[in-house]
Amino acid sequence: MPEKSAIDYSVVFNASVSGMAFTEIGSGKIVDVNAQWISASGITREQALGRTAFELGLWEKTEDRAACLSELQLKGRIDAFETRLVMRGVASHYLISAKVVALGAQQRVMWEFRDISALKQAEGARAYLAAIVDSTDDAVVSRGMNREILTWNGAAERLFGYAAAEAIGQSIAILIPPEREGESARARAQVTQGTAIIDMETVRLHKDGRRIDVSMTSSPVRDTRGKMIGIALIFRDITERKH
Repeated sequence: MPEKSAIDYSVVFNASVSGMAFTEIGSGKIVDVNAQWISASGITREQALGRTAFELGLWEKTEDRAACLSELQLKGRIDAFETRLVMRGVASHYLISAKVVALGAQQRVMWEFRDISALKQAEGARAYLAAIVDSTDDAVVSRGMNREILTWNGAAERLFGYAAAEAIGQSIAILIPPEREGESARARAQVTQGTAIIDMETVRLHKDGRRIDVSMTSSPVRDTRGKMIGIALIFRDITERKH
């Protein structure tokens, strides 16, 4: 009857969607790699066996390699260490996990490499968009389906007088004059049905009670499945234009 470690080897190692390798403890020499590792690295199994990842030029930063080996020595495992590996001549972001496992009578280090470059690019794009939103002169606000304010940029603080900490979590109704409630309800119904509102002239309230002439653009916010989860609002002060 095969040992449990051998069963785990064939199932996890060969079926994993992540690149995986087994190495010797101490020397770090590769004793096996799976198909995903070969595909990601562009290195054949024959080229990899008996060599270390360092010798193969996979580590971009030697200090990250040293940190990983130190953590492995201290804890016997590595949990989601973020670094950059050079695969097919290109350095990309990866998450590395590793642990010491028993394979029959021997102990090996099982390494897993997960490519997160697409995730890092998405995070960078979101950070870039967030920086644009925060630096624009237009007040950009988002609210949930229950009308609670979810986001509030710097221009919204300047236009309406509420700090983000004061506004977020409050109802969007704090900005709507009583006489504009009907207009707001009609606009909300239109956006909820999927039709954006572009540059509608209206009036909104400042924290101190002043009424501000604004141009409002309102559009639905949807999740990845297309379900509407909120409304994005952009306000521009048109007081001078109205005067």
